[in-house]
Amino acid sequence: MRLQDPICGVVAARWHGRRVIAKCRAPHHAFRHRKEALWLARAHALGIPVPPVLAVEEGQRQLTLILPQAPRATGVWAPRDWIQRLKPLASLAPPDGWGSLRADGRPRWLTRQQALAWYQARAQSLLADPGAAHAQLAAYFTEAQAGVIHGDIHRGNRAGAWIIDWEQVAVADVWEDAARASLASPWPHRAWAQSLGTSGDNPRWQRVRLVAAIEAAGVRGPRQAGARCLLGLD
Repeated sequence: MRLQDPICGVVAARWHGRRVIAKCRAPHHAFRHRKEALWLARAHALGIPVPPVLAVEEGQRQLTLILPQAPRATGVWAPRDWIQRLKPLASLAPPDGWGSLRADGRPRWLTRQQALAWYQARAQSLLADPGAAHAQLAAYFTEAQAGVIHGDIHRGNRAGAWIIDWEQVAVADVWEDAARASLASPWPHRAWAQSLGTSGDNPRWQRVRLVAAIEAAGVRGPRQAGARCLLGLD
């Protein structure tokens, strides 16, 4: 396959005679690949197991991120395996603001208050009686320990020894990677809490899970079903 040919999504390809994975996006979504390339490089520098970026090729009709094919997966990762591998992210000082980072490194919301307003509005639209959720969200945004998170860890985003798909890197509570993962995991949420050194009954953990569920309930993906279940929507 010639990489200049229009392709969509993720495909196996050949690049300079080498078997690779080509991730392609149209120009209006190209910022996602620019962001992923940036964070793959940063994660690699931190010692996190990620695929090296071989190239970023930009044409008129697409931008293609070129990665090596992953080695064969061995073994099952428990929650503690994910959290230990991502621990170096906690060494990064998060930028001011909250939410998913854009390609320029700035968060979606400039302040926690703006993020709180969005989550409370989402709770209002999702829940028949959002009062208790509003109080928990206010507590979360007052006490959250801000950090940089991968944003989308689940078994589909593991390739061999690598953690892949760094398009949802965000500023959030440092426990939120585990909380998001617990929504799409065969492991019980208590195992994810234990991977953080806490218990499933910890009120802070419960608040972080609520935020993760509200974030995921309206977005198609592996976390949506777990989020809707946690919120009592199904």
